[in-house]
Amino acid sequence: MKQEQMLEIKVLGSVEIVANGKVGRISAPKARCVLALMALHVNQVVYIESIIEELWDQNPPKTAVTTVQTYMYHLRRLLAECTDPDSSVSLETRQRGYALVVRDGQIDAMEFLRLIDCASSAFDSGKPAEAARQVHRAFGLWHGPALADVATGPLLEAHLVHLREQRKRALEIRIEADLELGRHRALIPELRYLIAQDSLNEWLHGRLIVALERSGRRSEALQAYQDVRQVLHDEVGLEPSEGLRRIQHEVLTA
Repeated sequence: MKQEQMLEIKVLGSVEIVANGKVGRISAPKARCVLALMALHVNQVVYIESIIEELWDQNPPKTAVTTVQTYMYHLRRLLAECTDPDSSVSLETRQRGYALVVRDGQIDAMEFLRLIDCASSAFDSGKPAEAARQVHRAFGLWHGPALADVATGPLLEAHLVHLREQRKRALEIRIEADLELGRHRALIPELRYLIAQDSLNEWLHGRLIVALERSGRRSEALQAYQDVRQVLHDEVGLEPSEGLRRIQHEVLTA
């Protein structure tokens, strides 16, 4: 029995079609944009008006519809070259638009979001080790900044914002899981690095204070609170949140 070719469409990095380890790259920038848009609306109809808006915003050429049809033709040819005729991947013409039809696990961004949901459910169920494992699998799907070689329009930019927020969510789940697993000492340098990149993130400061206190470094934990208090005062004129003050109180009364 002939084995079906495994095909993936990657957008968590450069936009690529990968079939059995072989990478198919799209040379035309706008064609890459179209493929990314279809991949992030997988198994849904993407209306041609939306594609035109993504490619040209409010200034489409008179040939916009014909140009989109040409991009779809070339993408179909590339998909056909990468897969068997009876492959589970197809780029279908629908009323007023197109749909990229695939199975689960063939779009890295969709698999990333699924794994993060699994990690969140595992953590909420009291399984921190499983949550951390799922987050590590999810981060392993990234091979650079999402849509790294795509000039994004309004629709793809919204997807980028969503992916970035989900990546932050994933990081938070993994840090919480590591704290539950007693990995507080190993977290301290990572948390200091993350805070250096995002100094106003009170959640990160709170996790650093907890990690320091659990590592027996109580004076450093209290100093970390004073540090974030000073940063917030100097940068935005605010006092620490109630949650951060509560963490400080717990350190003081431990």
